[in-house]
Amino acid sequence: MKTPKNKNSIRDSVGFTQEELAMLLGVTRSMLAKFELGLGSLC
Repeated sequence: MKTPKNKNSIRDSVGFTQEELAMLLGVTRSMLAKFELGLGSLC
């Protein structure tokens, strides 16, 4: 059984939704999703 790559992500640990964390960081949800998958940066 595979586990999600972001199982121990900071977002999950603090209980933020992807939308809330993206807003706090000043990035789009798409940018955050790509970052969580290791496919992009937040800069």
